[in-house]
Amino acid sequence: MKIDMPTVRAMVDARIEFAVSLPTIHGGFTTAVKAEDIPRYVEDRMQYAADFFGVSKDTYLEWLDCYGYRRCSAFNAKGKQCGNYIAGGGREIEEWLAVEGDYCPVHGGDDSETARIKLGRRRW
Repeated sequence: MKIDMPTVRAMVDARIEFAVSLPTIHGGFTTAVKAEDIPRYVEDRMQYAADFFGVSKDTYLEWLDCYGYRRCSAFNAKGKQCGNYIAGGGREIEEWLAVEGDYCPVHGGDDSETARIKLGRRRW
């Protein structure tokens, strides 16, 4: 899709602002976009979103694909990775990146209540 940048600039001069919706694990995140970034967003919105969140496109797509859940990093005697999720549920991308390498409760990781408290998600 070709973007008519003179028209976009005229819209900016008329004080029209632009917003885009970036896919997240909770549906979407709406943010303002500069006029000069519109062609980049239209060309590859997933790359634009990855850049916005400060990660590679592959990392961003992996986070979306697993809905923010992380698998346990432990391996069994046969060399297969544990299939359990670490406690705490789906995480925003910053939290998800921070818990890479963590373990499920079976392998010494936090239980669900401790994980919720650390994330500031108390039940009550």
